Amino acid sequence: MDDNRLEGAAREAMGRAQAAVGDLADDPQSQLRGRFNQAFGRAQNLYGQASDHARTANDWVSDNPWPAAGIAAAVGLVVGLILAS
Repeated sequence: MDDNRLEGAAREAMGRAQAAVGDLADDPQSQLRGRFNQAFGRAQNLYGQASDHARTANDWVSDNPWPAAGIAAAVGLVVGLILAS
């Protein structure tokens, strides 16, 4: 598991709590800071998920080089045909 997933989840939870405290205290600056941390944490978590998926895809390509090359060739052919027309 990518470290960004853990850090992002923690920052998202911290931002959610910070926004809630800002709501209770009626402090717009704390609310904004909490919402920012929540959004940044969510983005960091999504980045970690994408990194995990890319690592899994890389493992598949390493284990299956010929099917991966065939898929890449087929995609290249389709893109070339689309761009040529």
